[in-house]
Amino acid sequence: MKRLALLVCIFYLTSYSQNFKITYEYEIPPPDFPEKTGKYLVDHFTKEKKRYNQISEFLNVVMISNGETYYTTFNKLMESDQFDATSLTSAKLLVTSVYPIYYDRGTSLANNLLFSDRVVEVDNEDYLTWEILNETKTILGFKCFKALPKLNPNKPNIKSSFMPVHVWFAPGLNFKASPSVFGDLPGAVLELENHNSTLRAIEVQETKEKPQIIKLRSGQELTTYEALDKRAQKAHSDYMDN
Repeated sequence: MKRLALLVCIFYLTSYSQNFKITYEYEIPPPDFPEKTGKYLVDHFTKEKKRYNQISEFLNVVMISNGETYYTTFNKLMESDQFDATSLTSAKLLVTSVYPIYYDRGTSLANNLLFSDRVVEVDNEDYLTWEILNETKTILGFKCFKALPKLNPNKPNIKSSFMPVHVWFAPGLNFKASPSVFGDLPGAVLELENHNSTLRAIEVQETKEKPQIIKLRSGQELTTYEALDKRAQKAHSDYMDN
């Protein structure tokens, strides 16, 4: 009897402490050009889109989850003659507006490329709720359900890589995991479409790695995504005026 109790205890501890690693690939769809867009612009952005998708063969999003918390970032990729720093940065921003991401029980903290003195804080419930549909499909052998974000009335319709258009999550993977700041779903997110790209899981595995924790450093302050975006637009406007 004691032996059975010990085995149950060991099983509980090991199953509870299991960490998971999910690797996602991304795809950037063709730009949607207005009817009278000039050929030069069409050719330029079509070429850029092709280059960003070529980078996706080497650049992945990697997520580590311990069940309740997760850490999401990009794999390390050295710049080269083929993929310079500007191209890598542009591709990353089309995939996710903020990174790396640390999610803990409904709230995410995320860094950003533009302003190192700010850390974006995202309370999932402040932004949206999820409508879970009956629509299903299989990803990597896991049955997934489609979920649509329903924005809260006080939040703007943010059309960027920050806000998902829809996700596919797997209840069979009963832990918090997502390639974005929004991970408050009853199962790991294996596919996500935002306004700039689509991310799909290509591998799910157990790991001994632990989620890294994002903490405020000296001189940093918390901010909202909306405030960060407003500051970025002002910085861009000031730059164009000079």
